Amino acid sequence: MHLCPDCAAEPGQPHQLGCDVARCPVCGVQRLSCSVHEGAELFSIWTGRWPGAAECERLGYWATFAPGTGWISCNRDHPGATHDLNRLYVEAARGLLRWDVSRQEFVPAPTTVPGRTPGASPRSTRDTENR
Repeated sequence: MHLCPDCAAEPGQPHQLGCDVARCPVCGVQRLSCSVHEGAELFSIWTGRWPGAAECERLGYWATFAPGTGWISCNRDHPGATHDLNRLYVEAARGLLRWDVSRQEFVPAPTTVPGRTPGASPRSTRDTENR
């Protein structure tokens, strides 16, 4: 494990105030960019890994740079594959992922079906047709 490259926090320790790497512990965006939770007295913990890397691995978000094209999605085993942090944050902004405050990571957002109460079990097509 390594020290935070900006504030030198040790793994398991909170980032220092003003750290460029730290996430907002309330919403998951870069702490320095978050004006909504500016006064939050919580500090994200440095894990020894770049923020979002574990989520990209868990979700299968990988990318590689293609000269003349830019970043493109790829498989983990593709030569030059790296964590697709852009996809992680874009999908969070679109509401496909949500920030889990207790886990301090992005997780898939619950899906809802129009006209159905979240958590209710769906009826089969046959049940609907017989009514």
